[in-house]
Amino acid sequence: MQAGSEGGVAGYGWLPDPPDPRDKRIDDLALPTTPPPALDWQRAKAAVREVLNQGPEPACVGYAIAGAIRASLALDGLPDFAPSPRAIWYWARASQGREGEYSGTNIRAAMRAIAQLGLVPANLHGRMVPFDKAPSFAALRAAYRYRGTRGYYRADDLDAVKRALAADRPVVFGMDAYQSWESYRGGTLERWSGKLLGGHATYLVSYDRGRLLGVNSYGLSFGEDGFYWISEELFDRSARDAWAADLHPEVWRQTA
Repeated sequence: MQAGSEGGVAGYGWLPDPPDPRDKRIDDLALPTTPPPALDWQRAKAAVREVLNQGPEPACVGYAIAGAIRASLALDGLPDFAPSPRAIWYWARASQGREGEYSGTNIRAAMRAIAQLGLVPANLHGRMVPFDKAPSFAALRAAYRYRGTRGYYRADDLDAVKRALAADRPVVFGMDAYQSWESYRGGTLERWSGKLLGGHATYLVSYDRGRLLGVNSYGLSFGEDGFYWISEELFDRSARDAWAADLHPEVWRQTA
């Protein structure tokens, strides 16, 4: 089984979003209605400046969102910034009154948290901070500066996901992960096998003909140096709660 850099099996921590009719959709972003059949996935792959490693913690939602935000900045030609995955994980749980629980969370709660509170720099809330400790006052002040998320939008189907990716907006999503996920070493995932291990969140950065390119949070030893390909058919059957964040360019330019 795949292990994190600190030892132990990689944790699972995606929880399905409860229904909410207030959700904004990808259609609200007024993106091109017909995505191209393929993208320059090598360009998108190069925009991923770091493949993160959540280790054994159930913090995949925080890590997926942190990675997606950083890749989005690169794709938009905006200043680099490394968000704290653990701060995102903490704030999402805290918004649900579960900050003291060593548990997962859902993507909507985490997206809402960064839109309201901003993003804490990774160096102000790192891996050594206990999971149930809130970001410091200095981290809160820094996050206020990085309130650069204008909104978060649900992608209800594969077409919406591809439209977001074609507009350089990485997509964070959840899925049920099986044993074949942890044994993946490359190629295109076409089907699941083995027992169900838990809910897991990752993010997509691009697609090719019939498959999508994702980034995991198990470090470089997973898959193709931390990346994976999943067929459109398997993604369409497996993915749930897919979201894209819309960044505010002027905020990020001012923080440079």
